Amino acid sequence: MNIVQKCLCYCACLLVVACGGGYEGTAPPIDSSSQSLKVVGAAHITLVPSEMGRVEVSGGTRPYSVASSNTAVALASVSDNILSVAAVRGDLTPITVTVTDAKNTKTSLQVTVTNSPQQGIFTLSERVFSVQPGTYKPITITGGTGPFTAVSLSPIVEIIAIEGNVITVNGVSEGSSAEVKIFDTKGVTQSAFVTVSAPIPSSSGLALFSNLPNLFSLRPHNTVTYTLGGGIPPYTFKSSNPAVLAGEIRGAALILKPGSAGNAIVSITDSSVPTKSLSPSPQAYVQTTSAPLTLALTSVSGEKGTSQTIGISGGMPPYRAITTATTLIANGQIVNSDELNVSFLDVGGPWAITVQDAVNSSATLFVTTTPVPPSVSISPSAITIPETLPAAINLRLLNGNNPYQVFSSHPGLLSASVSDNGETLLVKSPATPCVSGNTLVTISVIDAKFNIATTAITIQDNGACP
Repeated sequence: MNIVQKCLCYCACLLVVACGGGYEGTAPPIDSSSQSLKVVGAAHITLVPSEMGRVEVSGGTRPYSVASSNTAVALASVSDNILSVAAVRGDLTPITVTVTDAKNTKTSLQVTVTNSPQQGIFTLSERVFSVQPGTYKPITITGGTGPFTAVSLSPIVEIIAIEGNVITVNGVSEGSSAEVKIFDTKGVTQSAFVTVSAPIPSSSGLALFSNLPNLFSLRPHNTVTYTLGGGIPPYTFKSSNPAVLAGEIRGAALILKPGSAGNAIVSITDSSVPTKSLSPSPQAYVQTTSAPLTLALTSVSGEKGTSQTIGISGGMPPYRAITTATTLIANGQIVNSDELNVSFLDVGGPWAITVQDAVNSSATLFVTTTPVPPSVSISPSAITIPETLPAAINLRLLNGNNPYQVFSSHPGLLSASVSDNGETLLVKSPATPCVSGNTLVTISVIDAKFNIATTAITIQDNGACP
């Protein structure tokens, strides 16, 4: 189990204590199996990072259990019939918290964690747009805290480059609603949605043209799409050797379907009288003899926040990288035309980054991101205080990185916050605490790099409560 997984598990344990520990009491058992299992009051809640939301669960057969679909965004716990959700990181995509009863009946709660004012915000020049197959589109970022990272969640769109505040995407094949997620270093998230489609053909008065190369190579049985324009539509496709290369035209999209190995001459004509042809006629080589696409490594690990370059050989350039992770463990970018640059983003793995060539042959690199050695700490790490504690206790917060998230195992007894300068942990009580025996309260702090520090505060029992 890696450090972040341990931290998340630890925080989940804290949530269980905070949401239903001995201090706040435990509800008596209730037989409600005749009622449908449900989350009471809301099917969707919205939180900001470090905020905790609580909802009631009813029906079904106790005890309940709970799971978060993305613990990097929000943690979840259940005590008796109270479901608690602690927001960790902003993400525009809602996550699902699933509650399961003793008979394996399930119900769910949708949770959205929005970017907090402390994280700031950034905007995209366009959030919904279209590109043509084989063409590029720049997205400009305004605001936020660089450097930025991006990942395509669909194979129809790829990330070509990230330079400063400009991210360039490429349309690979036809499709719609492809999501591109963009992150800054504070975890702020924005999404762009891309449709890849060929333009509707029209009589433009231009000569017939295409982005189809004059001489190109394809692998057998790997369909590719190009774009036509100009002339007078509709267009007609012919192949000198259909067994080697077949194709069809849909609107302005030319879809080529390689068959067996060999050569074929492509003929594209329009509907003018006399017809006009694409000139010179492109020639395709469908081949199987090139060296297979290979990466210098099949697996790699690196410390969070670092990067590593992996060599690419074989296949049919140009290459492109596809990050298949649903959470950003790592991201891959093609650099210098034949190298894969891997950025280690979030602790976890192994997960896959796939490199594809021009004919969709692929090679996979399994990536594991390891944690940076923890640096944040609280001084002192343990302290005993009387029930008659002062208005606030100031502890030192060392070597961390703003912004912080703070959790208390007993928020009814003690709560905590970080000073504006990030150097002091302020511990307070909502009211003068009264305990029936010496009681341990654990305050946990998670910094911007997801390092965690704790301090153990024991509230000493000084006798009967007033």
